[in-house]
Amino acid sequence: IQNRLNKSALISVSFEIRFEAAEVYSDLIALNLANTLIQQGGGTLLNLPVMQLPPTMRSNDVNFRYAPLFGVKKDNLIVQVGPRVLVITVEEYPGWKAFYSAIKAALDNTGKIRQKTERLGLRTINFFENDDIENNLTTVIQNGVSLEKSSCNFSIIYKDGDCQARFSFANKSIMAKKGESEKRGSYIDI
Repeated sequence: IQNRLNKSALISVSFEIRFEAAEVYSDLIALNLANTLIQQGGGTLLNLPVMQLPPTMRSNDVNFRYAPLFGVKKDNLIVQVGPRVLVITVEEYPGWKAFYSAIKAALDNTGKIRQKTERLGLRTINFFENDDIENNLTTVIQNGVSLEKSSCNFSIIYKDGDCQARFSFANKSIMAKKGESEKRGSYIDI
């Protein structure tokens, strides 16, 4: 499919690692990590909304266990950190080499506090403007039946041992970026 398209369709890429910390759960771990990232590569420190909750609530509530507390923003790269999570997101995909460098640098900085990895994730969101993918993908899915006038939205979850991958597709979608007009098309979320 990618070979038939004129441009890269990647609009968002993110990497996440959840881990057991070698040290006691604390906001200070996350803040120190964020400051280390700023010292090494620059950027602006962001206090994320979950920081407004009391520390005891964040540490005792399962819903906040992996919530990032601080972020570091530099250009189109955002690194979010918490005492048990690291998330790296790019607003515009710079290519694998640059994205991998950001992942490696952040992992190197968390190596001392990560005791055991609990979850590792890589997510890509692709958007194909004007449904230009529809004739390629939906035809494959429907064995040659065109979905040109229909809406199609589905997910497939593939499991292999402890690993799991999710593939989602939707056509007739609308994408809106800040400062830009709406675009219509299809998306693939892996």
